[in-house]
Amino acid sequence: MASNKVIINSEANSVVISEPVEGSRIVKVIAAGPQGARGEGFNTVSASLNARLDSLETFSSSLDATFATDTQLTSLSSSVSSSIGVLSASIAVTDLAQNVRLDSLETSIGGGGTGIGSRVGSLEVESGSIRSTFNSFTSSYTIVSTSLDSRLDNLEYFSSSLDTTFATDIELAAVSASLSASEAYVSASISSSIGSLSASFDNRVLTLSASLSASINTLSGSLSGSISLLSSSLSSSIDSLSSSIDNRIITLSSSLSSSIMSLSQSVDNRLDSIEAVYATTGSNTFIGNQSVTGNINVSGRITANELQINYVTSSIIYSSGSTKTGDTSDDTHQFTGSLTISGSVSASSFVGLGDLGTYSSSVDNRLNSLSASSGYIQYVTNSIQNLTGIEVADFDSNVAVTFTAGTLKFIFGTPTLPSSIAASLSGFLTDRFNRVTDAYTINGSWNNGGYSLVSASLYEGTSLLTQVGSGTSLSHSVTTSGSHTYRLEYTASSPLDGSIYQTSTTTTGTVSKSNPASPTLTATPNVQLGYSSNQIEQGATGSISFTSSSANPSNSWNLTSVTTNVSSPYYVTGSATGSTSISITATANYASPTGDNNPDLTTTSTSTTTYTKIRSLRYGASSNSSFTSAQLEDLAAWDTSIGGTIGTIAKGTTTASGQSVTITWTGDKYHYIVFNSSLSNLSNITTSGFGVLGSFSVSTVGQYKVYKTTTLQAGGAGSSITYVLT
Repeated sequence: MASNKVIINSEANSVVISEPVEGSRIVKVIAAGPQGARGEGFNTVSASLNARLDSLETFSSSLDATFATDTQLTSLSSSVSSSIGVLSASIAVTDLAQNVRLDSLETSIGGGGTGIGSRVGSLEVESGSIRSTFNSFTSSYTIVSTSLDSRLDNLEYFSSSLDTTFATDIELAAVSASLSASEAYVSASISSSIGSLSASFDNRVLTLSASLSASINTLSGSLSGSISLLSSSLSSSIDSLSSSIDNRIITLSSSLSSSIMSLSQSVDNRLDSIEAVYATTGSNTFIGNQSVTGNINVSGRITANELQINYVTSSIIYSSGSTKTGDTSDDTHQFTGSLTISGSVSASSFVGLGDLGTYSSSVDNRLNSLSASSGYIQYVTNSIQNLTGIEVADFDSNVAVTFTAGTLKFIFGTPTLPSSIAASLSGFLTDRFNRVTDAYTINGSWNNGGYSLVSASLYEGTSLLTQVGSGTSLSHSVTTSGSHTYRLEYTASSPLDGSIYQTSTTTTGTVSKSNPASPTLTATPNVQLGYSSNQIEQGATGSISFTSSSANPSNSWNLTSVTTNVSSPYYVTGSATGSTSISITATANYASPTGDNNPDLTTTSTSTTTYTKIRSLRYGASSNSSFTSAQLEDLAAWDTSIGGTIGTIAKGTTTASGQSVTITWTGDKYHYIVFNSSLSNLSNITTSGFGVLGSFSVSTVGQYKVYKTTTLQAGGAGSSITYVLT
């Protein structure tokens, strides 16, 4: 089997690898330098050891002044125990005194004798008695007040009735004076009233005609196919109207005749009554024209062939009798003002109104003509036909006909069910405390489908907020606090058979206050080999200074305090700082503002900065044949960048396989390659393309895996070699 022959010549500062030869590997090590040079090196080492021993002795002597002895610790423990005993006795005495005071207070508040509880009970009994007496007085006062009001009302009513029930002498004189011209006035008034009545009837009939025409136009446009039904209804209405007008005119005529007769009889009776009171003796006869300046008082009856009255300035009231005005059909009686007739009116004809039967027929003809010429119904023959009826042959359960608000509707098939019934909130602020008010809107929406909406209502619990009976949506605005659930209740009916469709849905607005912002934590480490990527090399020493701050208020929370888990600066003291990481946490304590939440809330927010402890790849050369775990973590002794003498710590490189390392050394030293013990062993180590893994031993020291050359490697000043790890 072929082997490599490696000759290490320290004098030439070179490594010579010969051609492969048969047999075992031959390594020739040629010692470097003369013996004298080795002696000088020993002296140097001896001097170094003396200096280090002197330093240790000095440190040992300082321990006596720095640390307490067992005797001192025993004395301190006894003193502390005594103090604790005294404090416990004092607390017991205080606790007993407080219990006595609490018992006394509870007895006073609780009840019997002269305690507060007894006095409160007496006060409640007395308060009930006073309330009962007051209620009795109030009830009695109400009854008396009601009685007085009723009696005063009766007196006021009786007093006012005297003015309208009894006439004074002056009023009687005025009545007597006005009767002198009453008949002519009545005649003229009746004539005028009949003329006005005739004109009024004419105008009302013309207005009715115009109104009926407009109604027929509107009705024709809305019925769309139901003219026959409308025509039948209108024909009946016109017949009824015609009959009603005839009856009302006959009744009016009869009533007017009766009223006139009653009026005449009333005048006679009242004149007789006046004559009986103011009767005189004797009579007078006048011949020729007579002129009277002033008033004429007549105690008897006035009989005249003709009575002409130009103007009547007062009202005439007749209690009975009949009155005839005019003697020929060409007499005209004019009334200025309104004519009110409580009885009937009889007349052979009404000028301007014409024959009502003829007018009724005319109305029918005009309606028929209007219906025929309206053009709302078109036929395929383009001819106008008379629609006398509409018949629906319903042989199925899904056919229906409705007539609502002038609209004739035919329904064929099953109506589509309502859908998309939903409730929602708009503007509801969830991020708030439960006693902080908010203005928002509750919305409801739906699709009626083929159904007719009966009602849509918004409720909160059993309280109705709003309701609609048409449309496809509704809303209700509120301003309130806390969480709420609202319910939309929907009811619709089928136009086919009137069946009811009902459903409901809910929407909830839940208040959930979010946490305040995290505090600000600013850290500045000062440690060996730095802290890039928040990684600190295992064994590094130094400190971490930091500051923290928190907003107040933050997201409406009030800041109460800020704490940290460690004090600043935090000292990093080698391997004792923790096995895996260093964490610095700032905690901000917050509370809800007073009155903004029930119950009051507290919360915390934190910020944490974590530095991970790592064991990076390291390599170098040392005359030491081994290292302890503590020595491996002594970064200042290892890394040449911070004063070490061994080699390099590749801070942040936590893998070994695939790395290339270069070791520089002077003199005979072992080569070391060290990395995390959790990593797998190397499969090979090569240099200049040749594998030299067999030249290294491997061991585990603490949490490190240590590869060391099995022999010292000779080297001159600044010797170097590069290893590739796989």
